[in-house]
Amino acid sequence: MKRIPILIQLIGILFLVLVIPASIVTYYTGSKMIAKSTEEIATTTMEKTQSNKELNELMLLNIIEDTLQVASSEPIKKYSNVTSYAELNENYANVSQAISALNSITDIVTKNDSVYSVAFYIDEADYIISTNKGIVKLANFEDMTWLEEALDSIHGAEGIWYPRVLGTPTVAEVESGNDMGEEINVLSYVYRLSRLATSTRGILVINVYESSINNYINSSIGTDTSHGYLIDQNGRIISHEDKELLYTVVPEESRSKLMGNQGTYQSIEDGETYINTYLKSDFYNWIYISKYSLNNLMESTNHLRQTFILFTVIIIIVGSVLTIVFATLFSKPMRMLVKDLKKKDGLVLDKKGNELLFIRNAFNQIQVQQEEFHKIIKAHENETKKLILHNLISGNEISEGVRKEVLEIFPYSHFIVAVLAVDNSRSYVSETTHDMRKFHRYTLFTVVSETFSNGHIVQCVRYNTSMAAIIFNIKEYDSAEVQNRLREGLKVVANEAKRIMGYSVTIGVGKVHTDYNKIADCTNEALQAVNQRLIKGKSNILFWSPRQTQNYIYYSCYDSEKKIMNYLETCDFDSLRKELEALVIHMKKTENISNDNILMVFNQLIGSTIKYMVEHNLDTNSLLGMNESIYSIIANLDTLDDIKSYLLKVYQSIIEYTSANQENGETNYCEQFMRYLKDHYKEELIFEEVADKIGISYSYLRRIVKETTGKSILDNMNSMRIEEVKRLLLHTNLSIVEIAEEVGYHNAQSLCRFFKKFEGINPTEFKSIKQ
Repeated sequence: MKRIPILIQLIGILFLVLVIPASIVTYYTGSKMIAKSTEEIATTTMEKTQSNKELNELMLLNIIEDTLQVASSEPIKKYSNVTSYAELNENYANVSQAISALNSITDIVTKNDSVYSVAFYIDEADYIISTNKGIVKLANFEDMTWLEEALDSIHGAEGIWYPRVLGTPTVAEVESGNDMGEEINVLSYVYRLSRLATSTRGILVINVYESSINNYINSSIGTDTSHGYLIDQNGRIISHEDKELLYTVVPEESRSKLMGNQGTYQSIEDGETYINTYLKSDFYNWIYISKYSLNNLMESTNHLRQTFILFTVIIIIVGSVLTIVFATLFSKPMRMLVKDLKKKDGLVLDKKGNELLFIRNAFNQIQVQQEEFHKIIKAHENETKKLILHNLISGNEISEGVRKEVLEIFPYSHFIVAVLAVDNSRSYVSETTHDMRKFHRYTLFTVVSETFSNGHIVQCVRYNTSMAAIIFNIKEYDSAEVQNRLREGLKVVANEAKRIMGYSVTIGVGKVHTDYNKIADCTNEALQAVNQRLIKGKSNILFWSPRQTQNYIYYSCYDSEKKIMNYLETCDFDSLRKELEALVIHMKKTENISNDNILMVFNQLIGSTIKYMVEHNLDTNSLLGMNESIYSIIANLDTLDDIKSYLLKVYQSIIEYTSANQENGETNYCEQFMRYLKDHYKEELIFEEVADKIGISYSYLRRIVKETTGKSILDNMNSMRIEEVKRLLLHTNLSIVEIAEEVGYHNAQSLCRFFKKFEGINPTEFKSIKQ
């Protein structure tokens, strides 16, 4: 066989090795990319549909729960079956009873933003009680003929959800031709009062905005060409982005595709392909359907596929040209060598091709691939190691396949975890970028490895933005020696951390454990030790002790709180500061007080402060300039001294603002009344006379007290009396009759009635519980 020139061989090899495989790989990869993307899209859309379903049904279940609570409330259960509007208005007790029922159903609207209105209808009555129109005759309410159809659908004790268009014009307005009101799409929950639970014969109707339901079922879709909708068990659309489709029945052709409890199917509309995800719910057999434009979802995948194909073609073309050029140049010395060899005797030349060149090229390619493969393995090992360490400190389950790798990382049997927490972490995070923090951690982990290079196996892992965990694996554990070495080494780490980050750190150390499965417990112990920073201060190395979580005592600051609020009332900042400092000092000296107890004490003090500001008509946001909750700010401060400093700034702002207002001669009638009431609430007051003393009318006084405090004049007075009753019950031996006379009630029955109204239990039960 004639020898093929090496140039032709190289061109042929290029076609066989590069062009054909590259084309096959490109076609196969593109097909798999499309198939995998479609599969992932189906999974993702199903997860979104499931999430939207749970979110919507949680909202509706909350409404049903609130409805059942109202149905079992005293105003509804004990409502007299007064069916005549005239009879209702003739008797004050009936009117009061109806108002109580109205207040009960109003709670449903108050608790749920998605509820438009609630109506309470007494069987055969000529009036209705509703949150949007009050207590009115049926003629002055919307048309209720739809209710009969809804009631026919109720089976058993459960209510029924009924989709409809709620027209705001009343029956009388429609009959008179004045039907220009608003139409609102709602989903009405109709609940008939159970005859087993109450003698009241009636119906509760809760009207939920269809737009709210639509928002819930579309909460995670978020594109213009995609949307979700909801159909009931009869195939009727009860929520949809396109309001013209509401209450229409889904065609049988489309409903036939909804097989099984969940699934996906494709549809083509106006030349565009859509992927439809459906999920059947046990909640009234509703079906949630999410419709996504497949073209939009696959846009990035198609673009990536086209780019990949174009890039492959370019590589083939460029590679072919370069290979031909270099092959021509490379083959020249080879052809000359063959020519020279032909002149020599005793040589047997292989005329079938240049195998040596192929072997050499193959060897070079394998060598390059091996180097790249080793780099990939090394990177994978580092990532796997980080994941293992994170799972260990988080308490995630370690599989049997990973157990061998854990034992290679930690060959010894004793484990200790230290958690390094940056002090003033909020400032640290706000002043640094992600890359800066990453560099700080890398540098600090290097310091840890160098500091504990002898006698320990040390692994460091990021815990969160401002915390890192250090895992020590120790071969032989000696309590005194190991703790001393840890303390000295961690001091070095803490000093280096302050130099590197510019912030001090607090380090918490857990106790020793003898199983790598206990690393998560040791991490939790170290975190609890870090929490002691609240009392012991910053920049410390704190070792966890079981005594920290045993024999906790309950600490109360009732007396200090009263003093602080009195000093705030009198604008005595110096005395307030001394009292707050004394409180902090006493907390520091008190043993076995938990962090939760400390935060509870300050939260109570904050609550009293906010109550003071509300009672004195002070705007917390404009006065304190807060962008977040004051409770959240306190919870994120590191130490008691930080909390004290922050609260002193708050009180100083309040006192300066109050003093400035007093100097400007501003008059606050509500404040004057509340001070007068505080001094005279035990007396028999005539509020008209009190209003005259202040210099305003009684009706104006009632209004400003209600607007400012949220309670009526009588409720404010009774609230003060009940607080005094509680004090006398706990700190004196007076009888109920004597206490009633002391606080201004005519008899013990009145005291007990108001006490139960404000506290929920009678005085005897209260005293028994507190003692």
